[in-house]
Amino acid sequence: MKTGLYLHIPFCKKACHYCDFHFSTVQNRPPVLGAMVRELQQRAADVGPLTSIYFGGGSPSLLKPHEMQQLWDAIKENFTWTAHAEITLEANPDDLTAEQLQFWRALGFNRLSVGIQSFQEKDLVAMNRAHGSKQALAAIPAIRAAGFTNFSIDLMYGLPTSTLADWDANLQTALGLKVPHLSAYALTIEPRTALAHFVKKGSVKPQEDAVYEAAYQMLLEQTTAAGMVPYELANFCMPGFEAVHNGNYWEGAHYIGIGPGAHSFDGHTRSWNVANNNQYAKAFLTAGERLATFDTLTAQDRFNEYLMTGLRTLKGIDVYWLAKTFHEDWMDNFQQQIKQLKLEGQLAVHPNGRLYIPPAQRFMTDAITRDLFVV
Repeated sequence: MKTGLYLHIPFCKKACHYCDFHFSTVQNRPPVLGAMVRELQQRAADVGPLTSIYFGGGSPSLLKPHEMQQLWDAIKENFTWTAHAEITLEANPDDLTAEQLQFWRALGFNRLSVGIQSFQEKDLVAMNRAHGSKQALAAIPAIRAAGFTNFSIDLMYGLPTSTLADWDANLQTALGLKVPHLSAYALTIEPRTALAHFVKKGSVKPQEDAVYEAAYQMLLEQTTAAGMVPYELANFCMPGFEAVHNGNYWEGAHYIGIGPGAHSFDGHTRSWNVANNNQYAKAFLTAGERLATFDTLTAQDRFNEYLMTGLRTLKGIDVYWLAKTFHEDWMDNFQQQIKQLKLEGQLAVHPNGRLYIPPAQRFMTDAITRDLFVV
């Protein structure tokens, strides 16, 4: 069985204007890291040998070597992982010193996920990123010089400051650097973010839907021409560089999340730790317990989640498995919907029988999936 471990490092140098993840710019790290060690010790029995380990955030790359070592030692003492487990560190370009890169590689990380977001200075300033365009451009050569061959970069399209020509330049730069994996996300204006405040105030104007669609089509065309596989809606890679950890999420594998706000899934129940650094640390360091919320999924929840994650991937969904697993009245209606969407060209069938959304329709993935949900 595939199993994953996720560590949420809830600290950042700056607050990006678009981000709604749990993080803090107050660097009171020792209590939280100490509590994370306790949680690692307590929850190791929840999963078998790991197929992936992922340090995310926040900005895990800002941890000092002794802080990273503290967490790594707790993982080594309490978990086992498979011989070819993917071990990823999210990193920001401004943290990619030669010394840090060598330390991470020696520690055991075999993959990096770098939050570049844009190579354009104006975009980075508008997003309130901690790095500049020069650091973004220097990131890939530095990673390769340190000996990493498996890495990914994040880019974002639909930025209010960005034109389609800017997006084209970002893609040309990334593909010219021959990155093995690219995650490209449409900017989403989340509530309770600085960006949402700017939009409400009228100082920032969001892009039109047509710009998002044009940017996504450009993304599909250019990555395909570069030999990349569009294996998930927002993820593109050279053959053999698919992200194992994210793939575990999409396939419904079990995983545990360590740290404030981190999510876990055991196949039936989703849970998430309290998204408050002080409360999280106090729960483990004082009471020795996990402060979390639990949600057991119904058959309808599991059906909808399988569609939501599976139809984002080129691999698609197994309709025969669905029919065997969910013996519900609504399966008849689901089959009728599939037939209609296939006639309209919004769904297609692999030779092995799995159902998927063809690349030409990928921009409509969310709408197509919603049509198939049981509500």
